[in-house]
Amino acid sequence: MDLGLSGLRAVVTGGSRGIGKAIVTRLAEEGARVAFCGRSESPGRALEAELSTRGLMATFVAADTETDAGIDRLAAQVLDAGPVDILVNNVGGSANPEAAGQGFLNIPTSEWMQTYYKCVVGAVRLIDALVPSMRERGWGRVINISSAGGLEPPDNMPAEYAAAKAAMNTMTMSLSRTLARTGVTVNTVTPGPVLTEGFQSWMEQVAKDNGWGTDLAAIEKRFVTEVLPLTAGRLGRPADIASAVAYIASVHSDFVTGSNFRVDGGLSRAAL
Repeated sequence: MDLGLSGLRAVVTGGSRGIGKAIVTRLAEEGARVAFCGRSESPGRALEAELSTRGLMATFVAADTETDAGIDRLAAQVLDAGPVDILVNNVGGSANPEAAGQGFLNIPTSEWMQTYYKCVVGAVRLIDALVPSMRERGWGRVINISSAGGLEPPDNMPAEYAAAKAAMNTMTMSLSRTLARTGVTVNTVTPGPVLTEGFQSWMEQVAKDNGWGTDLAAIEKRFVTEVLPLTAGRLGRPADIASAVAYIASVHSDFVTGSNFRVDGGLSRAAL
């Protein structure tokens, strides 16, 4: 199916690794001209070079979107090349993920503020910079990458991260109403457990602690049965999230806005 992305300009934050890397790759494969950012130069340049050898258009911008200066740098650089059609706010995470089990009352206010900026404020600043030209031209896509924890936070998830992702979900709905009847749609994609490098390391440690052996396929099967029960029977892959993003970015999703796409393998038990 032709998604109609050829020649469109897309911006993806946190696009050097994991889910972001898969999104950058998929949009470029669909013909979009993608600008993506990251704090680390090496993986960003490596992905840029890899896609270039395939004849795909992707440009890396070294920018830290957890700071005002980084946001301003990214926005200025991409707008120098013209207006943007698709914005994917993928950057997210806890200010202190290693302290996931420290408990709500032990999270310093500074970590709440850092996480909220990382997940919400940075996305809002990019929206403020890039969306007005979408509205003027009568077409655009804003896609926010959330987390299953923003709907049903587990006990071992940093409370400030879950709260920030919940804020992103409601921000999506509010912005979709602000942009009503403009041709610009706003949606959220909510991943469940995805087999990124970091997730695999955690899963392998769980397997080691429980004596499950070292076969990755067997470990995954036990993990989605005993640790994080998933009705899909497997963990997600970054490409699963990228496929959802590609559809929402496409010309075929004009009637979809203010929605939250749960790509979580059945993790969530909520009806809504």
